[in-house]
Amino acid sequence: MNRDNRAPVRREQAGYSGGSRNGAAARPKRMFGRPDWWVWIPILGILEAAYVLATLAASTLTAGVLIAIGVVLVIADCWFNR
Repeated sequence: MNRDNRAPVRREQAGYSGGSRNGAAARPKRMFGRPDWWVWIPILGILEAAYVLATLAASTLTAGVLIAIGVVLVIADCWFNR
């Protein structure tokens, strides 16, 4: 209320700042986010299979493909969490 006529004071709203609630400048959207903890469960299984294939079966090509699949899974999870 103001002192003169006891009516509620209407405040001017701050200018539009790109969707931020507190009036601060909005940050640009990141390209990748943080990976979730659950993505590491299949990655550990894939890495273990790659280790077994590389050491016992002597199939380094298949182990490399499995490692590449694990990297793609982590990158995809980071992309979805942005």
